Amino acid sequence: SVKSALGEHPHPQFKLNVPDERKAIFYGLNHIEIQHHPRVREQIIAWLYPAPSYTYDISQSVEVMAD
Repeated sequence: SVKSALGEHPHPQFKLNVPDERKAIFYGLNHIEIQHHPRVREQIIAWLYPAPSYTYDISQSVEVMAD
């Protein structure tokens, strides 16, 4: 079932607790196709290598004044 594939189970002992943002459903693919499909590969790459976030590092803009 889809729930089983997503690691969901009614019994807490068997539930994998995968966060929703780490789950994906690829409709129209069978068990063999899912191993080699470009959409699946792209999703896995996005999970493993997320785009860098552009956060502002204030420590790089602070000037130290010497006495």
